[in-house]
Order: sequence, then structure tokens, then C-alpha cells
Amino acid sequence: MDEPQPPPRPPVELAGAARDAELRLAVALSREEVLRRRRRRLLQLCSIYRAQFWALAEELPARHGEYWWEHGASPALDDEAPPPSLALLKANGARAGPPGNGGLVGPLENGCRGAVAPPAAAAAGRAGCAVSNCDAKAMPLSPYCFNHILLDPKQQLYQPCAFPTRKSGMPNGEAICGNPVLRGITPLRCADHDPKSQELIVEALRNAGIDMPLTKGSEGCCAKLTCWLLFCYPP
Repeated sequence: MDEPQPPPRPPVELAGAARDAELRLAVALSREEVLRRRRRRLLQLCSIYRAQFWALAEELPARHGEYWWEHGASPALDDEAPPPSLALLKANGARAGPPGNGGLVGPLENGCRGAVAPPAAAAAGRAGCAVSNCDAKAMPLSPYCFNHILLDPKQQLYQPCAFPTRKSGMPNGEAICGNPVLRGITPLRCADHDPKSQELIVEALRNAGIDMPLTKGSEGCCAKLTCWLLFCYPP
């Protein structure tokens, strides 16, 4: 049953409409009258915008709850989307091999290891992420959760974290963190490897021979040191 439509709102009545009607046939208006009319209409317009803003602010939690229930609490399924090909999964770091359920196993693009469920399982109404052994909910318009969103070939919002996890002198070369990060973040760092993090600055100072423990009393000093370092050496 369709919900009844709310009644239309009455038209807005201009403040001082009676005074404006009296001066409608006037040939000219004094400067004082023009300024008074403009000020009255400006105050009324500000009042209307303020009331509309607070109405939208009150409506936002309900709209957010509906969006979360529709997209966040349940996965978004796309029946017409073609399943990811084997070549694409291999390009993302997966290797062919039965992990026990007939899926693909390998290091995922964000550094995690897990079994990628067959495409039919994800399209048949699966309630979670398409990666097996992952109980997280799928993100809106994607069969993968946030930790495995980089496996989705359609997504254009995230890139892997570029923080190096190994030194360049290692035999296997330099590896990166790989956690999902929004493309707009510069540099590409996740929350654990944010260059503005106090823990990373304290660790860098400790590696340089300066011991500055991160205690409750040193938070202000470390914050000032962080601002000074970012000012002298911007990222």
C-alpha cells in the first residue's frame, strides 16, 4: 500500500505585503523605503533558509538509517554483472588451487590471504563478502567488503596503501601495505600508516637516536613537534 502524499505547503507570504501593495502604483520610492524593503525581504529569506536547514538536519538521521538498512545491512546483488574472470583474479594476486571449497586462493591485493568464493555463490544471494571465511557485510554496489574492495574490478574509489613494509634491500624487493585508501588522499596512506601519526614520528625519532616516549604528558610536545616537522618537511 502506497503511503499517502503529504499535503502541499501553502505559498510563502512576503513580509510587509500590505505595505508593498500600497506602494505598488508609486512612480518612485525613496532610498530609505527601498533599503527598508530589501532588508525586510533579506531577513525573511534568511529565516526561510534557516528553517529549511533545520528541517533537513532533522530528516538526515532517518534517511541515513534507511540507506544503511538498504545498502549497509544487506549486500547489493547485481544479477546481470558478469563474474570476474580467472585472468583478472590472477592479475589481482590470486592463484588457482582448490582450498577445500573449489575457490581461488592467494594473497589478495590488500595483503590479506583468503579463498575467493565462486561467482555463483556471490550471485545466489550470499549475505556477506564474496571472499570465503569473511563474515563482513558487502559494501554498497559491490560483492566485497571494505577489506577486500580492491578485488572488485568495477570500483574506482580506492587504491592500495603505498606504505613500504619492507626495506628495499630485502631479496624479495619492497612490498607495500596494500590496505584500501581513498584515491583523493595524498600521500596514499591508510590510518595505520598516516605520516601525521604521533607513533610513527616517535618511532622515526627513536631510529634516529632520540628517545621520546609517547606518554600522556608528552602528547602536547609531540603534537608541536609534529607540526614543526610537517612545516619543515611537508609530505
